[in-house]
Amino acid sequence: MTASCSLARVTSLSPILNKTNRSTPFPTPMHSTSMCISLAFTCSFVTSCNHTAASAASAHENIEWINNLVAYIARVAQTKPHIKIIGICFGHQIIARALGGECVPNGGRWELGPTPLQLTDLGKRIFGSDELTIQQMHRDHVPSVPPSFHLLGSTNISPNQGMVRFVPPFPSPSIDPSSNPTDTHQQTLSSTPLPPIQILTTQGHPEFNSSIVSSIIEQRVASGAIGIPAAEDAKRRLKEEQEEEEGAKRRVEEEEVDEVDGDALKTRLRTSDARSVVGKVVWRVILGEM
Repeated sequence: MTASCSLARVTSLSPILNKTNRSTPFPTPMHSTSMCISLAFTCSFVTSCNHTAASAASAHENIEWINNLVAYIARVAQTKPHIKIIGICFGHQIIARALGGECVPNGGRWELGPTPLQLTDLGKRIFGSDELTIQQMHRDHVPSVPPSFHLLGSTNISPNQGMVRFVPPFPSPSIDPSSNPTDTHQQTLSSTPLPPIQILTTQGHPEFNSSIVSSIIEQRVASGAIGIPAAEDAKRRLKEEQEEEEGAKRRVEEEEVDEVDGDALKTRLRTSDARSVVGKVVWRVILGEM
């Protein structure tokens, strides 16, 4: 079983989530009048004895289909602001290129496995949580925030871990990752009603769980794409995350904590899980609720 990673889809979704199914983070689309373009860098698993895991292309490459994709996203974003655009990993990078930013190799450094984000005030408000840990699988990144976008979070390895653009007219200029977190624009967006969101991106993978990431790491180590030290560090953190989640759930189920601590533990588990937190935000954006 090997993992082959590539741009999975650029999907124009007319029928999407029915509001009755929003409790599921990534549900099957139902009926709606919204339109959405989904850009995701995902992995398909195929049975094989000798194939190696590798990315078919990088978002920064100067090749025809990527350049066409960048131009397409730029055209849709500028001429059809009612269409929602969601970008994950590769999609995050393509959107940055399309709208005045850049994607570059990150010095050969992989960012792997469960990674806590340093959320901006705006990121905390949009995700409804002060903490967010997301699965990572990349070594290219977006080093700054394009014009008209706002930063949602960062890490020490990748300063732009996600961004948002509101439906025009835009409320303020972009927030650079290196700027003061108490920037006036950021304070304004954290204390006033937010405009509707046109574009939402994350560098990490909210749709991945630990077993998916572990499988991809194993395949990329076998292919030589990921070094053993980086892989071992990621596997250690994946194991710690699994043990922490299982232990916390067990304590709640067996009532080893009192009601107050139990409620706090349940809240922390719920609000730090990117699959649940980001998934719900994505659907709210698509449905025009954010």
